[in-house]
Amino acid sequence: KRANLIDTLEVLAKATVEKMGEQ
Repeated sequence: KRANLIDTLEVLAKATVEKMGEQ
């Protein structure tokens, strides 16, 4: 399944947004 890949991308995207938000 691609569920794991999608979940990973969502986690990375969320982390990126949070990191950019800190700056």
